[in-house]
Parts: sequence; structure tokens; C-alpha cells
Amino acid sequence: MTRTLSQSMVLGVAFVAIVSGFAQVGLAGGGGGGSDQPAISLQNLGRTQTGDFAEGAAEIVAYDKGAARLFVVNFQKSTVDVLKILGGSSVAKLDVSDLGSPNSVAVYDGLVAVAIESPEKTNPGMVVFYDARRLRRLKVVG
Repeated sequence: MTRTLSQSMVLGVAFVAIVSGFAQVGLAGGGGGGSDQPAISLQNLGRTQTGDFAEGAAEIVAYDKGAARLFVVNFQKSTVDVLKILGGSSVAKLDVSDLGSPNSVAVYDGLVAVAIESPEKTNPGMVVFYDARRLRRLKVVG
């Protein structure tokens, strides 16, 4: 699939907006010049705090539209925190500490893939798959 520059920019703005406050991005305005330039408006939909300042961080975020959930990698805690998109309240934590530390997450069509780094950085890691709605571990590959 080929994306235009403007589509990529909109996707980039949407990602930054979600990561920095679960914001909603809306584009308004026409296309031409002058005052008809597109405007971006952001609306805060919610916020969450872990209470673990400086001990855990939201490094990578993925969104599942079907489940209306955010999947947030917390490397230091070896979890993927699952949050409701509206309000940001916690749904669950996917504990992957039995496998290692997560370093990435991706979601596609109800399937969550969590990349786990190897304790030895030169060795291959693994990927663990979850059902985005039931949050059930499906398979570990690697």
C-alpha cells in the first residue's frame, strides 16, 4: 500500500496525539490557500497515571479499533498495559516477565503481537501473540 505525504503526516500527528494524552485528531477546513488551510484540533479523551514515576514508561503504543483498547509497552515492568481508549482506565496488564522484557507491540484485526527481547542482546528474541478482546495468550514464536 502506498501512502501520500499528507496521509503519512496525518498518521504521524494522530500517533503523537494519542501517545501524548489519548487525544482525538480532527481535521477541519478546505484545501486551498490563505485562511482555508487545514486546521488541526485535539481533544483530550482521558489520561492515566501508573503511580510509578521514573520506574516505568509508555514506550510503544498500539491501538485496536475493534476492542477500543490501547496496548502500551512498559519495558521496566515487563508488561503490556491494556487501557480503554476513552478515559484511559486500566483493563489489564499482559505480564510477559516469564519470557523477558517487551520492546514493541503491534495490533492488526484483533491480534496483538508483542516483541520480546532476548536477555542476551545478540541472540534472537521472540514474539508472543494475544487475542485483543479476551487478552488470552495464543502462541509464542521464537
